[in-house]
This record gives sequence, structure tokens and C-alpha cells, in this order.
Amino acid sequence: MGNRSRAYRVSMQALFLALIAVQTMVPMLGYLPLGFVNLTIIHITVIIGAIMFGPGEGLLIGTVWGVLTIVRAYTAPTSPMDTLVFTNPLVSVVPRMLVGVFAALTFWGVYKLFKKVVIASVVAGAIGSLTNTVLVLLAMGTLYTVLWPQHTRCQPEPWVRCWVQSSSPTACPR
Repeated sequence: MGNRSRAYRVSMQALFLALIAVQTMVPMLGYLPLGFVNLTIIHITVIIGAIMFGPGEGLLIGTVWGVLTIVRAYTAPTSPMDTLVFTNPLVSVVPRMLVGVFAALTFWGVYKLFKKVVIASVVAGAIGSLTNTVLVLLAMGTLYTVLWPQHTRCQPEPWVRCWVQSSSPTACPR
């Protein structure tokens, strides 16, 4: 897309942002309910946008998705977990910002190695999906069981609490 006009590029980015907004706010379009949790497919849109436009625009598209996730958690939560967990920007915005960045950088790196768009796209898609899943779960686990356990009934193992709170992790009993 290097030879396209700036107006074309901006209009395509606006289209992706509008698609993210529709997927986030319309039920059963971007979030698929599976009992107590929702499975998201919005990261696919972010990954495609990041591959098309690069890491800067991938960061923008992911940030919009994260901010809209906070708005959705306050206005239309589908479970009590949504309001408790996804109103925190460290859980809802930061991992989603990094999805676009990691997907675009992975695409560029793999494309330089293999010179195949399909291989680079598949690897970038896998890395983008794993980025979202791993970082959201890691942020949830770290914030709500180790750093702020008073918000949940989950209590970390004593050695984990010692490791997080002490300056010398080797001093913690196992």
C-alpha cells in the first residue's frame, strides 16, 4: 500500500476503527458468550489492520479496541466479571494496544525472512492472538490475585506473595 494516497489510507483506517466499534458494541458480533466468559474475535480485525498499515496504526486500532472494551464493561457488561476486570486499563487497554504492534512487527520480520505473504500473515496472526490471550490472562492473574487480592476471593500461594513483596526473592520459602 506504499503507493496509495494519504486520503485512501486515512479512510481505510477509519473503516477499521468503525468496524472495531461495531464489533465491540453489537452483541454476538465481536464477543461470543460462552457461559461465564466471552470469547473475542475482534483481535482478528486488529491483526489485519496492523498487517496492512504497520505497527503505528496497529497501536491506534488496538488502543481504540481497548478503550471501547472499558466503555462496554461499564455500559453493557455481560457478566459481573466484566465490570470487575475489564474496567481496569492495565487489563483491557494495554494488552490490546500491543496486539497490533506485535502482529505488525512479526509480519515484517517473517516476511523479510521468507518473502512469503501467507507465511508471514499466519505467523503474525498467531502471535497477535497469543499476545491478546497471554497478556490479558497475565494481567488478570497478576493484578487480582497477587497485587490486589482484596478484590477477589483468590489468594496467592504464600511464596508468590513473598516474592512480589520482597526485594530478595531467594529469601522466600517454597
